Amino acid sequence: MARRFKHCCLTDMQGQRLTSCILARLTQGETAEQFRDQLNLGLYLDAPRFFGAATVLLNDRRKYVRKLAEWILTHETAP
Repeated sequence: MARRFKHCCLTDMQGQRLTSCILARLTQGETAEQFRDQLNLGLYLDAPRFFGAATVLLNDRRKYVRKLAEWILTHETAP
């Protein structure tokens, strides 16, 4: 579904709600299969917010959360 949302016309409120939901799952460590698709959607909708969260999460105690934060930050210099 996350891949399809990139091609939908979302209102600002819908985009913010999706972004908040994805960030909440990331910070709580509630990741699942294909979570990176959701992260890609979040980067598409609000990259600065995700980069800021990822910077903070680099110090998380959970290794898998740190790895996802590193993955997000690799997209910071992408076109």
